Amino acid sequence: MEFRKYLFPYQYKIAKYIPWLCLENPIFILGCGRSGTTIIGKSISLHSDVAYLNEPRRLWSECYPETDIWTQSSMAVKGRMVLTDMDVDKANSRKLKALLAFEKRKRHAKVLVEKTPVNNFRVSFIRAIFPQAKYICIFRNGLEVANSIEKMASKGCWFGYNAYKWKQIVNNVNKMGVYPDLDDFPKNDFERGLLEWRISNEYLLRFLDTLPKEQYVNLTYSQFVDKPVEVLSMVFSFMGLQNSDEVTEFLDKNISRMTKPCDREHVSERNAIIGGEILRQLG
Repeated sequence: MEFRKYLFPYQYKIAKYIPWLCLENPIFILGCGRSGTTIIGKSISLHSDVAYLNEPRRLWSECYPETDIWTQSSMAVKGRMVLTDMDVDKANSRKLKALLAFEKRKRHAKVLVEKTPVNNFRVSFIRAIFPQAKYICIFRNGLEVANSIEKMASKGCWFGYNAYKWKQIVNNVNKMGVYPDLDDFPKNDFERGLLEWRISNEYLLRFLDTLPKEQYVNLTYSQFVDKPVEVLSMVFSFMGLQNSDEVTEFLDKNISRMTKPCDREHVSERNAIIGGEILRQLG
């Protein structure tokens, strides 16, 4: 971190003159939190040709302070969950590309993979900065995700400092107008998690409709836990990498379903309203 502190005031300023100082084609893992993004990222990170960044929030906030929706500084920097192409700044983006280039080079990697679930809400922002980027998208049943978020929230580590992240979700739900039929807002962390899952995936699916098919690959959590070796083989092919014996060994030993699938046939009326049409589409 100290080395980076002294290097980057110079690297990102000269990056526009020396193209290799900027990373133009990272790969982003996209998916609502608790959808399997972490285990997918962990598995991919074991490949020797991959530099993997797991939720590098400080890196993002070094370049774009307004990406911070978790810490005590969120309110001061006016952190926002949703960022679009209108929020892109050329100088800040050069700095971000330089930071990512350094992370890739110091690992001697062929590709850099980044995973931050909130990026589902920032896909047009990311695409404007990295038009050559590729995306690995993972989807999971909304009820399973809501159950998992509820458990994380009970530990006080999900909705941000003073619930700042949750307030951002509420603001965006109001702007989207997706709640015309619900008399009252989510009352507990399960319902809050289900709502977050819904709007997170709605943002992502709208984005994928605008993206050339060669730039993204979709998979589900169920597919991954049922056939991890087969799914990762497909993902590595998409990334332009050969299969890895180390990854295969890890998958064989560590990947299996830890919880029972949710009953998709009997969804309560209230959960159906909170989850919306996308709950039926994605199961």
